[in-house]
Amino acid sequence: MDSHAQLALPGEVHRVLVVDDHPDTTGVLSVMFHMLGYETRSALRGRDALRLAREFDPELIMLDIGLPDINGYEVVHALRANARIARRYIVALTGWSRPEDVARSMKAGFDEHLQKPIDLAKVRQILRTAGDRARSREARVACGSARREADITLSSDLGAPTCRARTRAVRIRPQ
Repeated sequence: MDSHAQLALPGEVHRVLVVDDHPDTTGVLSVMFHMLGYETRSALRGRDALRLAREFDPELIMLDIGLPDINGYEVVHALRANARIARRYIVALTGWSRPEDVARSMKAGFDEHLQKPIDLAKVRQILRTAGDRARSREARVACGSARREADITLSSDLGAPTCRARTRAVRIRPQ
C-alpha cells in the first residue's frame, strides 16, 4: 500500500465496489479509493455487480444506473432483497441529474444520488456516512439483544461503536 494512503479505521468502510459500464470510470475510481486506503473491486455489468457484492461484501457500493445488461435500479432492488447486503450504503453514480432522476434513485433504494463528474469532497462525505452505517451494524451485531435502531448509540470515543440495550453497554474493540 502507498505510504501516503489514509487507512480505514475498524468499523469504517474497508471495501468499496465500483460498478460502471465505462472501464475508465471504474479504473479511476478504483485507483482513487485504493490511494485513500480502501480495498476495491469493480464490475462493468449489473449481474457481475450482484455476484461481487455477495463474494466481496463491500460496505460501500458506487453503482452506475445505465448498465448494459440490467440497469442500476434492478441491481439496487436485488441488493436490497439480500438480507446480508441490504443495509450496505449504495450510491447511484450517474450523469442523470434532473430532479425526477434523483427522486427515482431514492425510490429505487439508493442512499444517495451522485452526479458525474465526481466531486472528491462529496466522496469523502459518502465514506463517512457509509462508515457510520458500518459502525451501527457492528454495534447491533455485538449487542444481540438490541432489536431496534433506537437501541444503538455511537460513542465519540475514537468512533468506537457502543450498543446500549436496556441496562448494558457493549463497546466494540478494534481487532
